[in-house]
Amino acid sequence: MAQDYRIAGVIVTCILMSGFFSGSETAVTAVNRYRLHFLSKTKKDPKAVVLSALLSRPQRLLGMILIANTFLNILVSSLATTVTMNTLGEDYVLISTVVLTLLVLIFAEVLPKSIAALQADVLAYQVAYVLRGLLWLFSPLVSVVDAITTLIMRCMGMKVHQEKEMHLSRDELGNLIKLKRKSAPLEQDVEHMLEGVLDLEQVTVEEIMLPRNQVHAIDINDAWRDVVSALKQCNKAHVVIMDADIDHLIGYVDMHVIMCCLLDSKLSKEVLLKKIRKFSYVPLTTKCEKQLQHFKGSGESIAAVVDEYGQVCGLVERNDIVDEIIGEYVAGYSHQWGPFLRKEQGYYWFRGDTAVRDINKALHWELPEEHANTIGGLVLDCLECIPEGPLSLEIERYRVELLQIKNNKVLLLKIQPPEGHDITGYSANENGRGD
Repeated sequence: MAQDYRIAGVIVTCILMSGFFSGSETAVTAVNRYRLHFLSKTKKDPKAVVLSALLSRPQRLLGMILIANTFLNILVSSLATTVTMNTLGEDYVLISTVVLTLLVLIFAEVLPKSIAALQADVLAYQVAYVLRGLLWLFSPLVSVVDAITTLIMRCMGMKVHQEKEMHLSRDELGNLIKLKRKSAPLEQDVEHMLEGVLDLEQVTVEEIMLPRNQVHAIDINDAWRDVVSALKQCNKAHVVIMDADIDHLIGYVDMHVIMCCLLDSKLSKEVLLKKIRKFSYVPLTTKCEKQLQHFKGSGESIAAVVDEYGQVCGLVERNDIVDEIIGEYVAGYSHQWGPFLRKEQGYYWFRGDTAVRDINKALHWELPEEHANTIGGLVLDCLECIPEGPLSLEIERYRVELLQIKNNKVLLLKIQPPEGHDITGYSANENGRGD
């Protein structure tokens, strides 16, 4: 009888040990590899270094765990059969097997693996030293099993012992950032900037440029008194100079250069022409990432955007691309006004020339961006005509009402987002100013 109790104790111990190996297997395979790489390579954490070394040859590690687990489970089965036959007889062997199966399944498989899956980033580092010691202890047997397994895999045409580098594509990184922003919507400034950097590869200068009808340029042919007056009233960083019309751009002058000349009373038409910097011309389809690199290499800060016929479509500045990365929060844009004029009863009022990208980024909406740059242009694209007066329509479950149309342009509209999309990082009162 005492011997049976000792065997029962061995059975319980084996089940617990089997649970340890099962949980360890799940923990080391589910551990965050990028955090592990950071801790082992950058922080030089001892446990992370050991765990990284173990996972560099996962076949040997998993082989050791499976050998130990298989041995323990078979041992438990044999001992349980022996105890049952000695105490209860052969008739109870089937019942013993069913009970033992449930115990092993719960305490040696499901429970430890479930716990390890939830706490993988904690438990994996705790068991690293133990697994390294056991791997050294079982290394002869593991080597034999590993050699046989490798031979079989090679016969099947599979390559083994490949070095796996920590590569993360732009799409994968972007998806991780978006998941992080969803999990912590109130703490997303850094994630917003990272997402902006990744988006530069897809965004073209056409989407962020200042359209030609909004470009304020000074005609060099105007009376000099009018030119000087326009220069003094300019509140931009650059002054655009044209010859008669926007399609004949002469160049641009930095405003601080103009101010220095005005203060020294040395500004004349000849001086102004000498200070002009020539525009570089870029196609509409130029990616923002490439244009930013051009700005960095050339030292320029503004470029003219042209279509396939060479007609000027607008201007793009270096700050426009920077704003695309970090948002216009630097200027207080989103905190004070936002892309909408005001919000009331679930509706948002917009100017027709508001960029669709600005609306989506600020309000976390999903309006289509591939058809038009502005919200007014998107409405006209969906209607496929110029409406004669106010009307309502639905775009991707967003209810849109046109309020004001003039000169074939949408000047004012309001939008009601679908249920669940009315979430913003700030609020606005009836006058449109954020709280």
